[in-house]
Amino acid sequence: LQSCEVAVSAGASRLPTMEELGLGRGLVLYRSRGQSNAKWMTVATADVKDLLLAYVDLKEAGLAYREEFKLWSHMWLPAGDQVDLLVENMGHINYGVNIKEQKGLMGHPPVAGNYTAYCLPLDYARVGALPFQPRPEKASIPGPLFMRGVLDVPGEPQDTYLDSRGLDKGYVWVNGHNLGRYWETVGPQHTLYLPAPFLKQGANEVIVLDLRGIGTQITSVVWPRWQPVSWR
Repeated sequence: LQSCEVAVSAGASRLPTMEELGLGRGLVLYRSRGQSNAKWMTVATADVKDLLLAYVDLKEAGLAYREEFKLWSHMWLPAGDQVDLLVENMGHINYGVNIKEQKGLMGHPPVAGNYTAYCLPLDYARVGALPFQPRPEKASIPGPLFMRGVLDVPGEPQDTYLDSRGLDKGYVWVNGHNLGRYWETVGPQHTLYLPAPFLKQGANEVIVLDLRGIGTQITSVVWPRWQPVSWR
């Protein structure tokens, strides 16, 4: 799935940005291997560009988002042999003071260790080639999870929407087309538009990447679903 694998120099004062790795979109994974003791990890919220998920031995330990209204994010990391810091690029700004903003985890590494950076551009050529396996019924799979299913269209394809109810945050591809991102627990949109030209009569491939590994299905609906707006 990765397009690069770059070792970070031991004792480096910072981790490489996505731009320095040649990655313009998707995710970057900073992985440190080696036994570590249980500890608190503190991250400056302003250093998170844009969403950070932390894992110890592949189990989620915490989350930080740049738009949270706090200066610091604190996460308890249990003892383990591997620390993963997964950062999502949620889009660049093409105007104003942030036009040159880079993505990734800025500042000093929040946990000491020997890191390797992995580029995850999430292009369909790599996503579609993943070795999908049948999921055991009611199995709980922690962490980011790719799921593949089929949307059956018995007649002439029509425009539709895919409802993310029951999922958490992630991406959707249909027949190789990236429909975009969803964030069911935040909104405001809770459906992704799926135009008829992306579909064909019969079986259509649907791939979902849920960053929290939550949910098992996505539903085709007639109308979009939006978070209600409160007027003051």
